[in-house]
Amino acid sequence: MLERLGEEHRAVRRVREEPVALLAGIEVTDPERMRSEPDRMAELLEAHLDHEEHQEHQEAELPFPGPGTATRPAGA
Repeated sequence: MLERLGEEHRAVRRVREEPVALLAGIEVTDPERMRSEPDRMAELLEAHLDHEEHQEHQEAELPFPGPGTATRPAGA
């Protein structure tokens, strides 16, 4: 789970950097890409936030381990 969130956060970082790169090359950037990029970025960010929210709800339903309780993943 944490590995996937890390990957998603790296993807979100790239998405945040892409508009700067597009605008820096506005003279040569494909106009269709300039029009479609905001929608693509919004879809990616919404999917990421939906996944995080889903994970938070799942974790909220798990009992919190008490003092001295092992926190090894199941099957480890």
